[in-house]
Amino acid sequence: MDKKIIRYNKLVRDKVIAKLVRLGIYHTSHVANNLELEEKLLNKFPEEITEFIDSKGSIEEYVDVKHVMEAWAKYKGWTPEYIEQKSQEKLDKEGGFKDRIILDECEEKSP
Repeated sequence: MDKKIIRYNKLVRDKVIAKLVRLGIYHTSHVANNLELEEKLLNKFPEEITEFIDSKGSIEEYVDVKHVMEAWAKYKGWTPEYIEQKSQEKLDKEGGFKDRIILDECEEKSP
């Protein structure tokens, strides 16, 4: 009986391939170049955000989103200090979400 091959063509965590080898599961894989990494990381965001939402905000899915964000920052060459600086600038300019404000409606601004 032939085994079904599933095509994923997506970015996976670093230890997935070792697990497949350990389990004796046939697979193919390759290391992404920079252009492909950018594409695959961008594709990973909606996947992980959807899983986070579907889980009602579980810590496991939060961590997955965080890891994708960290991989993106590394790809872009952003240091933790640079990210914190940009975060603080945004907070200073527009605030955060600590006040729990919900905008119910607003007059439409004319062009």
